[in-house]
Amino acid sequence: MIEYFKLIIAQTPKILLGLALFCLGGIIAPDSLLSKVGILNIREYSKQWLAILFGLSVALLLSHTFFGLFPFIKGRINGWFIVHRGKIRLKNLTHEEKEMLSTYIEGDTMAQTFDCTDGAVLALENEHIIYRASELSKGFTVFPYNIQPWARQHLIKNPQFFLTL
Repeated sequence: MIEYFKLIIAQTPKILLGLALFCLGGIIAPDSLLSKVGILNIREYSKQWLAILFGLSVALLLSHTFFGLFPFIKGRINGWFIVHRGKIRLKNLTHEEKEMLSTYIEGDTMAQTFDCTDGAVLALENEHIIYRASELSKGFTVFPYNIQPWARQHLIKNPQFFLTL
């Protein structure tokens, strides 16, 4: 039964588009065409219902489109906020965090290994400046960490972050 409803929901845009086009055709079709088909009288009695169905189907189509695009838009907005907050955070790095990030830039690499119990590593990971590249460790607590591409580009463009080292 649930699969049946999923199928209906998946087909909803096609059904609504067909219904909207049918109603629009019934509303704006010329009288000469409708009289040839023999439904001119039907349109006169049902024009208001066609308009209501047309408006409803267009509204449902727009809401279906919005909710289809919502995850994409939400992901883009969240990504922008992460980068924006991260750039602000890069301006307020501790000395230890600057040393850690400088190894990425000076070594011209995307990956470094750090102890996952280090507070500076956890702070940078929680701010989405670096991320754990693998769940395989060297020992028990040493993991490879990659720097986010936006953070790497920002640090290369702004070397003044490392002037206090």
